[in-house]
Amino acid sequence: MGYWSSPDAGSSEARQAAVLAQMFVRGMASDIRLMAWHAVFDHGPGTEEHGLFWGRDLSRPKLAYAAYTTVARELRGARDPRPWGPEGVEGYRFRMPGGGEKIVLWARDSATSVDFPWACLRVVNTLGEVFDPVRDGDPNGDRDGQRNGQVRLDIFPDWPFYVAPRPCP
Repeated sequence: MGYWSSPDAGSSEARQAAVLAQMFVRGMASDIRLMAWHAVFDHGPGTEEHGLFWGRDLSRPKLAYAAYTTVARELRGARDPRPWGPEGVEGYRFRMPGGGEKIVLWARDSATSVDFPWACLRVVNTLGEVFDPVRDGDPNGDRDGQRNGQVRLDIFPDWPFYVAPRPCP
């Protein structure tokens, strides 16, 4: 798989990162057993800017490298994927080792809000930033701001989030 990061090719570094995560999640959901990113390093400008690192410099990772490490860490051992999500959202529910579950989702066309039927969540964005716990009623995380037994998250177009229920501390 591969996708470029160059504005000259109609993309961006953030777009490349999001597409990488989506490709791996969709591949897992389609039961593809072996997936690999086309190139570690860029091979030139424009459509040849498709590596995980700028040029050939391991000290200059792109956002796609963060997305790659995030999908590998968050979905390690995931199995039994099933489509999940309300209208306007693409999402997949995975069973995780130890019996838990994890949902990976993104908005299709425009930002939307999604309600999760749990009082506490662990949320990780495409680049690996962890928000834990996100609690029911917390005005900094629960977008409806109400204590109602669920957490509402804002979901953005083409920007995957990894969401898992967790016990409230």
